[in-house]
Amino acid sequence: MTLTQLEVNRLLHMPQQENFMENVRGKFLFLIFNGMRFSDLQRMGDGNIVQMGEFRLLRYTQVKTKEVVTIALSDYAEEIIDRWPDLFNPMSEQAFNSKIKDVCKEAGIKELVNVTTYKGGQRVQEQKPKWQTVSSHVGRHTHGVLSIERGLHTRLLQDNFGHGSLSSTQVYTKVNDLERYKATLEAWKRPENEVTK
Repeated sequence: MTLTQLEVNRLLHMPQQENFMENVRGKFLFLIFNGMRFSDLQRMGDGNIVQMGEFRLLRYTQVKTKEVVTIALSDYAEEIIDRWPDLFNPMSEQAFNSKIKDVCKEAGIKELVNVTTYKGGQRVQEQKPKWQTVSSHVGRHTHGVLSIERGLHTRLLQDNFGHGSLSSTQVYTKVNDLERYKATLEAWKRPENEVTK
């Protein structure tokens, strides 16, 4: 599950919340704009931001893979760093995942999504508002999907994510259904001056 660009914009521009909720929102936006895991954000500090020529970079060693990842800080990421001075203060992932749902609900992220669970060996599918399904890892998935939609090559995203194989990154290349429908119709659009003979 991922957020759309419109939903990210809603989070970015929503009215300010009380301190703890505001800190949760800042952390989530930072995850979205950089694609890191929550466990990596927990170990971040000002020392992870380095200057290399004209680029300000975020450099860190991933907790999960022990890979060193270096990514350029976008204007969005820079804004988050400036707006949220407590961004790098630790927070439990459990507390974060509990409160990010409230933040997303407040931002109006309420599209219904299909959720599949298994009860007694039976597959159960139900619809829930998207805000109820949001967790820290949605930030990473959102970054991946929106990066591809914005034209970032999959190979570059692989490096940004610190993935050892391209197949790990390709899960983010799945476009949403509306984009697929539009692209299919565009590909099969009847030309105005179609040759019939």
